[in-house]
Amino acid sequence: MIKKSSPAIKLMRWVHQWLGLIAGILLFFAVVTATYLAGNGVVSGISRTFVSSGVPVEMLSAQEKAVYTQQLFEKYPKAKSLTFPTESVPYFEMFKSGGRVLIDKNLEVIDSASPTSSSIRRFMFFMHRNFFLSKVGAQINATMSIITVALSVIGVILLIPIWRSIKLKHAVPKNTKRASLIRSHQLLGLFIFVPLVVAALTGAALTWRDTTNTLLSSGVNFTDKKRVQNTPTSVESTAILVQQQWPDKALLNVFKRGARRGNGAAYTFRFETSGFKWLDGFDTISVSYPRVPNMTFSEFASLPINEQIRGLIRSLHDGLRMPLGYEVWLFLTMLLSSHVIGASVFSFTHSLVKKRR
Repeated sequence: MIKKSSPAIKLMRWVHQWLGLIAGILLFFAVVTATYLAGNGVVSGISRTFVSSGVPVEMLSAQEKAVYTQQLFEKYPKAKSLTFPTESVPYFEMFKSGGRVLIDKNLEVIDSASPTSSSIRRFMFFMHRNFFLSKVGAQINATMSIITVALSVIGVILLIPIWRSIKLKHAVPKNTKRASLIRSHQLLGLFIFVPLVVAALTGAALTWRDTTNTLLSSGVNFTDKKRVQNTPTSVESTAILVQQQWPDKALLNVFKRGARRGNGAAYTFRFETSGFKWLDGFDTISVSYPRVPNMTFSEFASLPINEQIRGLIRSLHDGLRMPLGYEVWLFLTMLLSSHVIGASVFSFTHSLVKKRR
């Protein structure tokens, strides 16, 4: 049993306080910007529901999706993503440099992000990603994320000897005194422990991508390749060819990446995920156009657990292609984390200032 006053506990408390103060300042900016970004995703999801309310839904055929794919990427050549209408959102959704755009079947814009909101989102994104310090900032952020995981584990260990004294009523501090803030920190810290650790680990993994791939990769290529016999003559015919490979799966999204040296673009066609209906488009077929030497197939259910985790890293971190409920949970967690970290930094800094006086 861990004793409350043991040397190990004292050391961990000292590390948790001082390292937490140093990392907490940067971490505060990270979670505040994460709160905004997650909240932005939640608002977008809810607004799609309101915009689409009361609109009759007529699902598109494979041929219609192929036609719209070509038309919309021609109309928005810099767009990176096209999501097809669903029962809940009967509009096309495209993401381009200016942000999200909702488009009806007549190719008319229904809703789009304002230049101001796009600028704010861009600022928040890069502040969250690297504090506007480019690669150096990204490395600092990733290192801080690992420190956050260590501090979170230490914090839980420190609660073991005193867990009986923790009451739910302590979640909301009665005043700004350090004792009240510490009790709130202890309880709320338990609530945010798991999601904060997941966010920190996935954030570090996105920065240290090569290391993550080495640790999680099975060393085996689980994708299948099929050589294209008759080269498609357009993006439309490419989309038709891809849909023919999985005729029983619904095509949800097309992701476009620009290719180099005039080789056209690389397209990833995302289908409903077999066996994981709550995941949005993790069964994929990738192909390049106009050069189409082969198609690459990847089915999420056929991957081992380590490869599935590797594929979920970005989605777990930012809610991409996850259910709206997960985005709401992510937002609430980051909002709570902002309070916990901000109050903790304030409390400890205030106590240091008082001691010096």
